[in-house]
Amino acid sequence: MQDGRWTTITPSQFDHERAALEHIRRLLPDAEPYRAWSNFTFTADTGHVYEIDLLVATRAGLYLIEIKSLHGRLTNSGPNWIADNDRSVRTFDNPLHLADLKAKRLRSLLERQAAKQRLKVRVPFIQGAVFLSAPDLQVRLDEHQLHWVYGPEPHPGQPAGALPGIWSELLGALPRDERRQVTPEVSRALPKLLREVGIARSRRHEQVGSWQLEAKPFDVGPTWQDHLAQHAQFAHEHRRIRIYLLERNSARAERASIEQAARREMIALHGISHPAIVQVDTMEPHEGGPALIFRHDPRAVRLDHFMVQYGERLDVGTRIGMVRQLVEAIGYAHGRRLYHRSLSARGVLVTPGQRQRGEPEEAAWLRPQLQISDWQAATRGPDSVGGSADALRISPSSRLGPHLERSAEAYLAPELSAPAPDPVALDVFGLGTLAYLLLSGQPPAASRAELLARLAREDGLRPSSSVDSVSKFMDELVQAATAPIPARRLATVAELLEMLQLVEEEFTAPPAVAEEKIDALEAKIGDTVLDWQIRKKLGTGSTSRAFLAQNTRTGALEVLKVALSDEKAARLTHEAQVLRGLHKDSRVIRLAREGADRGTAALDDRAGARG
Repeated sequence: MQDGRWTTITPSQFDHERAALEHIRRLLPDAEPYRAWSNFTFTADTGHVYEIDLLVATRAGLYLIEIKSLHGRLTNSGPNWIADNDRSVRTFDNPLHLADLKAKRLRSLLERQAAKQRLKVRVPFIQGAVFLSAPDLQVRLDEHQLHWVYGPEPHPGQPAGALPGIWSELLGALPRDERRQVTPEVSRALPKLLREVGIARSRRHEQVGSWQLEAKPFDVGPTWQDHLAQHAQFAHEHRRIRIYLLERNSARAERASIEQAARREMIALHGISHPAIVQVDTMEPHEGGPALIFRHDPRAVRLDHFMVQYGERLDVGTRIGMVRQLVEAIGYAHGRRLYHRSLSARGVLVTPGQRQRGEPEEAAWLRPQLQISDWQAATRGPDSVGGSADALRISPSSRLGPHLERSAEAYLAPELSAPAPDPVALDVFGLGTLAYLLLSGQPPAASRAELLARLAREDGLRPSSSVDSVSKFMDELVQAATAPIPARRLATVAELLEMLQLVEEEFTAPPAVAEEKIDALEAKIGDTVLDWQIRKKLGTGSTSRAFLAQNTRTGALEVLKVALSDEKAARLTHEAQVLRGLHKDSRVIRLAREGADRGTAALDDRAGARG
């Protein structure tokens, strides 16, 4: 196909993408109704900016094609695709779903333009498709994941590939449905319609304040888009930018709801400092809508994708530890009258643990660190943020549904849509569904309808229904947290933490051998750290982790505090110095001893370790 019919809106920067486009271009004839447009963006009515690899008009229909130039092996786990090329493994959503969404929103714009110009043509249905362009890719997808997935055409004399050919089975196929057929009249009208719609060059970088955004979104929700970004002057500084999108010509109430969701997430996280909760820096204006700037590790992946890739390799202790990270974080938030209300696997980010000398990076991923994100549905008590007028607006709202991504619905409590649901009960349920995922390796359901059916049938979730390795205590914890009726659910996160303690005691590893040095921060029940034997984990704050421990020399129960990092150790040392100077005051907890191991301090447990 020549340039007159093939329009390159933006030249591709990537060799593999140029090769894939050229493969299709050589196959398309220079005749009506064939036309093609490559590498462009358009802004949907919702405000989302979409990147399009290729739009092709053929006799059989209009096709919006996502190009994936993958090598190695391609498999799937449910709706998630897993690309493994022996050097790296990447997990991502089936790209057909996003292609279909782009196609639907582009057609809506084209139809409106055709009506505006009073054209006597009907814009046909636009079908999304996926082109896996590398001929050496080993495709091992389940059959139901292969719909509208195509491979390259074999060269003359070569056998057909494992996938249907992009030309013979799609672009060159005869019309099968008259409603989808592209007539010469429609084809000739498309160039002007696309110009009026406002298709544009793909932008390599977009800017929010001092941050340069990557063109392709990191994640997409119904009213927002997340982009990874780096600082314009300091390339080593990374952030995640969430843009809340204001719909074109939307009603005032809808725009207010979106702006309020942005403010809700910003104000909810103000002053919150916990290693398992994302940190927001500020809110900046953007042409698409208000933008929140989050601290971000560029290695971070979504929890649902992490479990697909690493779930089978996690031991029971690590899974239980991941549950504890989430429970402690939500317990910390509740202590500050902050409630998430919409916990789900896609709203939790995972980064690898600290890499130890000489070990591969994969090993660090098997010690995952979690961070709870997506606080746009949060509510927070007014006195927790200084009693300001802004805080009062962060209150329960009935307009949460539009801001929650559909794949999160299988984790949300049944009463979420009820008037003024109890935020504590919502979070307990969310922790229960996340615990189900972590302990069983399987999501609680594929959809909200399936979740509600399971809850009605089983009176709560039981991970033992999916795997045999789940203990009775694990089962009881998850079921007690996911009871469908809030009044029969665990009443608080503290109660959930008590049940988790029983699970940990059941699966506590035997004491480490004497010559093995135990990392105080990762100590388990029964471990001995310096002169203390760990009896119970009390929780994690912004600077330290606290344990109830027995002094092996005196037999006294003491609270052992361990700094979360070398940087936080200085603050713990300062606290110890202050307490040392106040030891004669009976109203102040006495400092029992300072430790040299990773910034530790032991306090008298005169309150009986009730906290």
